[in-house]
Amino acid sequence: IFFASDQDTVLVEPGIYYEELDFEGKAIVLLGTEGPESTTIYANSDNDGGGVYEPGESVITIRDITSHQVIIDGFTLENGYGKGVNFEYFISVASEPEMFNDMMYNYIESGGVSVINSSVTLSNLIIQDNTAKNFGAGIGLVDSYSTLENIIIENNDIPDIDALGGGGI
Repeated sequence: IFFASDQDTVLVEPGIYYEELDFEGKAIVLLGTEGPESTTIYANSDNDGGGVYEPGESVITIRDITSHQVIIDGFTLENGYGKGVNFEYFISVASEPEMFNDMMYNYIESGGVSVINSSVTLSNLIIQDNTAKNFGAGIGLVDSYSTLENIIIENNDIPDIDALGGGGI
């Protein structure tokens, strides 16, 4: 993704990839060539061999991509963690539109796929075993136009009492 440009297609061969992906504002197609049973992105692990470990990240983050559509197809997404806020803070800013939007855009994420102010198609995915503090342990959509096709969402969890929405989406 780092070397890709807008509207590129990135083909990913089968395997387990230990990393978190940020689309960095690029509208690209990310395609697992052999489908979700063969291609896994496993987040928040120090098994990548690169010495870089960033705990507490979504598996995939897509933010502020509206000029073209992002497409993600053919992956299993596991072990993401969506950051969040405590319930008291959420209530304290809920009636202030500017503060509420700042919170939703900058402080709350999903565990599996975080989509914020973007246009995205998610298809042929297995999204499992992710966690989030507030909502969307599997998929979180904030101010986004999204198409979801052929997705299995299972065993995603919001473990604390700060749930603001569903564990799946």
